[in-house]
Amino acid sequence: MRRMLPLLLLLAAAPLQAQTRTASPGHIKATEELLHLLGADSIARNAAPFFAGLKEQSPDVAKAFEGFYAKYLKWDELKPEFVAMYTSMFTEAEVRQLIAFYQSPVGAKMVSVTPQISTRTMEIVQRRMMPHMPELMEIISKQQAPQ
Repeated sequence: MRRMLPLLLLLAAAPLQAQTRTASPGHIKATEELLHLLGADSIARNAAPFFAGLKEQSPDVAKAFEGFYAKYLKWDELKPEFVAMYTSMFTEAEVRQLIAFYQSPVGAKMVSVTPQISTRTMEIVQRRMMPHMPELMEIISKQQAPQ
């Protein structure tokens, strides 16, 4: 077992090394361009569907969320983390292929309709889950009950 310990430690650290590898300047620049095409730098715009639904239900809560969101989710602070995430998941060549796609008419349409897709997806899931919430609550209460 002692002989295997260094190997196990190395294998356990491998995902961390893959996530923390340094991307080339070209990879970073391409990823920044991709994030811009995706609208990631417009965090507030991306949250608009959420706030619109919340405004209908509770305007005061929506206003509080918008301010809180704007205060703590600033793109300049989030950008390095997004770039690191994307560069750890996509090679530079893959990022460039994604850029080509999102610059195409269908790619641009995908970006423009993604908020609607997200909103409708949440509506579908909510509609499907609501009738079963009592069952879920029963399962949770059974799990939390002392054994």
